[in-house]
Amino acid sequence: MRNHLLLLFSILNLNAFSQTKQVAFKGVFEPNSQKTYWFHTQNGDMLTVDIKAGKRQRISSIEVMAYPDKIIFAESNFKVVEEQFNFIDTQFYKVTIKNDRDAAIKIDASLQFTSKEALKKVQFRPASDTTYGYQTTMLRKVENLLPQTVQSDKFFLNSRSNAVVKGGKNRVLLPINLPQNTVEWYYVLTASRDENEVKNTRNTFNLASELTKYVDNENSLKQAVTTIAPPPSANICDVYLLDESNAKLFKEKEDFEYDITSSRENYKSGIINVKKANANPVFIGINNSNNIYGIHVGIEVVAIVKDQNYLPEERRIPIITSFLQPYVD
Repeated sequence: MRNHLLLLFSILNLNAFSQTKQVAFKGVFEPNSQKTYWFHTQNGDMLTVDIKAGKRQRISSIEVMAYPDKIIFAESNFKVVEEQFNFIDTQFYKVTIKNDRDAAIKIDASLQFTSKEALKKVQFRPASDTTYGYQTTMLRKVENLLPQTVQSDKFFLNSRSNAVVKGGKNRVLLPINLPQNTVEWYYVLTASRDENEVKNTRNTFNLASELTKYVDNENSLKQAVTTIAPPPSANICDVYLLDESNAKLFKEKEDFEYDITSSRENYKSGIINVKKANANPVFIGINNSNNIYGIHVGIEVVAIVKDQNYLPEERRIPIITSFLQPYVD
């Protein structure tokens, strides 16, 4: 007798601390429709499913699924279902009842969920998942900066007095045709009264090769001007970067304007950086300002050109799936 009293007390005590949620539906189930119910379970929770169709009618299907896609019970084309599920895990479960027919049916349904813990409302938030499909070959754009020699010249400039008396020229104008996709460009110059000295120095010009060491990134390219040793030179000249209209004024010995950042006066030798001009061609004007001596000048122009290639690359196509993820507070 004592054991029966203890068992009864235990049952009453359990029921006192259990909470039950019941979903009942009795009436018309619309054609081509479904009803879905979510539950958040703990160890020891229980779900009782009791569904009955109307006279001479059948329900299309019922499915009990553990989130996200594990089906633990399914029945189709049935008249009556009476099932009980005891849960041993913390999980989300979904019960889906469907009427796939074109006609309405009558049902009497009850879902009774009993939990030892406080019942929590299942809510949903947007989430996504990425999987990778078939492998395919795609073209990947690769951009490189390549130094390219544009022009290399050697010439003689008379002194200013000889230019006036003997009809020689103490200035020269060089049109510079930059390649397409030029990012910036450089020129190196040397001047001397000794023709052989300029000739020998010009033969050592290798600016394109030198700049190749610095084109890996923009910061190192900026260091090129101060890092690369300038060529030897003995005498001076003036060198101006000009647009087309001022190039004509320079040639006619009229007043002209020039790009001050990329021009030099009383200049012996060195490497000068020029940011790409909008106009093409641009012009370099060189002037011998000495009244007595002529000079020989050597010059080389190198453009930094953006080269684009498309390389084949094997990739798997990402497939991004968006969905609503259940959660409880």
